[in-house]
Amino acid sequence: MQRHHYRVLASQLIHLYDNIIVISLDGLGHMAVKFGIAICAHITVISTLESKHDNATKLGAKVFLVSKDAEQLKGVENSFHFIIDTVSAPHDVVSMINLLSFQGVYCIVGASPKPVEIPTLILLSKRPIVTGSLIGGMKETHTRNA
Repeated sequence: MQRHHYRVLASQLIHLYDNIIVISLDGLGHMAVKFGIAICAHITVISTLESKHDNATKLGAKVFLVSKDAEQLKGVENSFHFIIDTVSAPHDVVSMINLLSFQGVYCIVGASPKPVEIPTLILLSKRPIVTGSLIGGMKETHTRNA
């Protein structure tokens, strides 16, 4: 198995073939998809923009969802082990946490200027692991690109 060096994935012990969501296909999201594919994860990309669909599939995402489409999101609730949230603006974190399986991991790497608010009931019922991460330093970046 190829060793991966994307700190978010490595630090959370993502396993081969895990179902992972990448929220937003910006620079960080783009890299998250690439490294998720490298460890054979099943990647779903969620974006507010339908126009990102082609780019997501070209990168290797198996599924593309539009975050504003409540029916699409409802259809995949409780389905994912790990979510990488790369959004750097205020957004609805609760609807994304609902997509996690029991005790799934929600990792924030986008630096939103507003605090994240999660209702206590969701924390009690789903028991998600909510964490954050920096993407890694120059040494890790050079190692993974070698």
